[in-house]
Amino acid sequence: MSEVGRIEARSFDLRNAHGVAIGDTVTQYNTFAGNRTVPFPHQVGVIPLLADGFVYRDYLPFALPSAENRPVAGWILSGLGGVGKTQVAASYSHRVWGERGVDLLIWVNAASRANIINTYAAAARDVTGIDDVSADDAAARLLNWFSTAGRRWLLVIDDLQSPRDMAGLWAQPTPLSQLLVTTRRRDSALFGSGRELIEISPFSSKESSSYLTRKLADRPEVLDEADQLASDLGQLPLALSQAAAYMMDRGITCGIYRRRFADRRGALADMFPEDEALPDDYQHPVGTTWSLSIESADQLNPRGWARRALAIAALLSPNGIPVTLFTSRPATAYIAGCSDTESIMAAEKAMDSLHNLQRFNLVTLDSDAGLVRIHSLTQRAARELNATTETDSTVHVAADALMDVWEEYEPDAILSQYVRSNAVALLQNSVDDLLLPQVHPLFFRTGHSIGGAGQAREADRFFQQLHADCQRLLGASHPHTLQAQVSASTWLAETGKAKEALASLRAMVPIHEAVLGPEHADTLSLKLSVATWTGQTGDVAKAGAMFDELLPQCRSLFGPDSRQTLIARHYVARWVGHKGEVHKATNLYRSLVEDQARVLEPSDPEALVTRDNLSYWLGRQGDLRGAVEMVSQVVGDWQSFYGLVHLDALTSRHNLAYWTGQSGRSQEALLVYRDLIGDQIRVLGEEHPTVLRSRHNIAMLEGETGWPRQALRHLIHLVADQVTVLGKDHPEVLRARHNVAFWTFLNRHPKLAAAQLRYVLQMQRNKLGAAHPAVNTTRHSLAIVLAYCGRREQAVYVLGRLLDHQQSVNPNSLDALVTAHSLAHFSGLLNGAGSAVRLIEDLARKASANLGTDHPLTLKMLFNHARWLFESNSVESARNAAEILLPRVEHVFTESHPLTLRLRFNHAVWSVGSDFCEESSEILNELLISQCRMLEPRHPDTERTRTALGLLHEQCDRISGLAHWERIPPIEHPIPVTRRTARAG
Repeated sequence: MSEVGRIEARSFDLRNAHGVAIGDTVTQYNTFAGNRTVPFPHQVGVIPLLADGFVYRDYLPFALPSAENRPVAGWILSGLGGVGKTQVAASYSHRVWGERGVDLLIWVNAASRANIINTYAAAARDVTGIDDVSADDAAARLLNWFSTAGRRWLLVIDDLQSPRDMAGLWAQPTPLSQLLVTTRRRDSALFGSGRELIEISPFSSKESSSYLTRKLADRPEVLDEADQLASDLGQLPLALSQAAAYMMDRGITCGIYRRRFADRRGALADMFPEDEALPDDYQHPVGTTWSLSIESADQLNPRGWARRALAIAALLSPNGIPVTLFTSRPATAYIAGCSDTESIMAAEKAMDSLHNLQRFNLVTLDSDAGLVRIHSLTQRAARELNATTETDSTVHVAADALMDVWEEYEPDAILSQYVRSNAVALLQNSVDDLLLPQVHPLFFRTGHSIGGAGQAREADRFFQQLHADCQRLLGASHPHTLQAQVSASTWLAETGKAKEALASLRAMVPIHEAVLGPEHADTLSLKLSVATWTGQTGDVAKAGAMFDELLPQCRSLFGPDSRQTLIARHYVARWVGHKGEVHKATNLYRSLVEDQARVLEPSDPEALVTRDNLSYWLGRQGDLRGAVEMVSQVVGDWQSFYGLVHLDALTSRHNLAYWTGQSGRSQEALLVYRDLIGDQIRVLGEEHPTVLRSRHNIAMLEGETGWPRQALRHLIHLVADQVTVLGKDHPEVLRARHNVAFWTFLNRHPKLAAAQLRYVLQMQRNKLGAAHPAVNTTRHSLAIVLAYCGRREQAVYVLGRLLDHQQSVNPNSLDALVTAHSLAHFSGLLNGAGSAVRLIEDLARKASANLGTDHPLTLKMLFNHARWLFESNSVESARNAAEILLPRVEHVFTESHPLTLRLRFNHAVWSVGSDFCEESSEILNELLISQCRMLEPRHPDTERTRTALGLLHEQCDRISGLAHWERIPPIEHPIPVTRRTARAG
């Protein structure tokens, strides 16, 4: 029969027929009169009852058919088996029927094409009163009736198995028609001729809670952990229904069920009722629902591939698997059942197998994101189907495929997140399979990626568990067991427990030497790690000495141009800088950059990171313009090679914002930070340490641009968040508390600030040790705050002792010069201006020799030297010194820097009373314009200038009192991120 209702002309005996034949000599339609039509409204088929505990879901736009409505070809309700497609259609049908919205409602159980045609035939007989010779003829008659009868009708095709089952059976839409189709399929053939797709999803968490509460209303005591149970079952309505029946039949609670369900040793079929005990007229238990779909998908071309593709997906993250994983060589070779070489040609067909799975809603392809998503229960069912055949090989294929698509430098941060989450899912499901006969490299890649994403605590826990598993299966002295232990200690240090981690790392050195040998690469890497954390815990000199000893060993073992040697040189340069030899560190970095340019590609992340860190030391040695220029170039290169949201690109953008602010362009720096933090949150999450660091610096810049109260408020909120994420004694938290005290002080609460600094100092001593640089910085800040509390003698004593300690380590260090500068200032307040002039003059001479004439500290000393000249009544000398200094300050700091603006203010004020009053007025007017543009109209310096202008012509003799110098305490501004190029060990 070539078409529905059309019969090829043959010889028939029609002597007993009670109808008429209509047609030509080729085909004919046979009809038989005699039956009476049914009255309307009329229903054909049985609408399923709504499930016990039914939850209404607003998927369908409810509108009763009418002549005014635009005809809709139909709605295809598509979704995974068990999401409740039939219940959505039944709810809609009951409502339409209850409101007498249609004359004819037909509910078709579409288990087969024959079922559809037979139901059509029954409906045709009812509405036309005619018995056709064949069901196909009757179906054709019904389709004609749909178009011509002028009646309102709703046709529901429930659980359509295949699009071909509807070939020739689609009803022509009319203004009075409605068509619903429920199906697990999503083939394009279903959506032709204007039919619209409606994707039915699992319950929302709110809907799941409502359903379980209703379903178990008679047993409220079993609802403990109900929300968690719904999450475990992926909010799937069918699973929730059958789980609830299982619990009621066995008298157990949601919590007990969860524990049974979590035991992966149990089969999925054992967690739901037997076939004869299924609730709500379901025909199949959960597992069977998907096994039927899997078998059907596997029969599509390329035949046999879909099951193997699903076997890989079943081991990974349900929330998104990169599509590229399925087209990688390891995955494609497995899916196609071919060799690795042949897999290149099979990649396109591997994608076809994913589309076949999607046609049955077993997976969802997100083309825009490049991801494959799958329900967690579908995964479990697929794992059980695969368990008896080739689970072990599938696990290794999935691990190899992840390594294949996981780029070493993670240029795409979003993609890396998905790869990482899939690796974690695979390792959780298959630990022992991937530990024997040797540890798969996916373990170490995953753990370090977790830590690199800012989750140091999770990385520490990950490697601790890996170490325990390696001990259990491989033994305590196996190289991979030792490697896992080193990795755990390294990430423990990153959580803020550096001293504890360092002790653990040191204890491992003799074990490595005994098991692996003193010249083994892992032993040398461990020693590099020990040296690194020796410096991180405050013993900078010892760290430098250790790296000086290790660098020749790296050259000997790895070669002078090897990546390991270049990394060791990076560390050497870093710790030379932190010892106070800033110029030497800068030169070492310059040399390293040159050698990396010779050995590495320009796009190599190691080379970009080194250039970024060179910019850091350029800034530290006072070349602010050079620092901004260098890091700007690095940011541009990150953008060209990897994009601006690469993890290291985000760090370089952070450093660009920092040095922009340090050079005096605070408003511009704020804009850069605010643009950056949006990308950081999107890529890293709100709790990532780098995001917290950006929030910290934004608050500092807000204070510097005239909003001290806002800065203090934001820092207080930041500390609360940091404590939650990092712990109360983490160095970053203590740094933020330090700066809370700073802005408390600048908000005119010096006594409270002193108490806050004492607390920070005690915490730092306990955590970092008394000799740590951060402890010295806090001692310095506390001395200054004490001086402003009226305790200048104590402040001078504290600064004197601090200076003695710093000079014993390195008399020419930057920190020692800063402390000596503060000591000279407060000595002047105690002993007179002349004392301060002499001390600061000597210090400025020393800073010029050691740091350079244009170093920021040198210029700040000369600024304060001029200020003390004014205080000693050498007004003309002060004015001349300011006039000479101003061009140099503008060159180094830019015209908008606070120091430049203050120097311009002092120069103007010091000109009052001399022959320069008219010039003072012009300078102050220009200064006020600059301050309003660069700072804020409410900034204290702006207000001071506005006041000075108002008094200039009335009381010139009072203006000198406005020039009171308020030295900002030398509390450490958060430094830009100084990255380690690699983690030794």
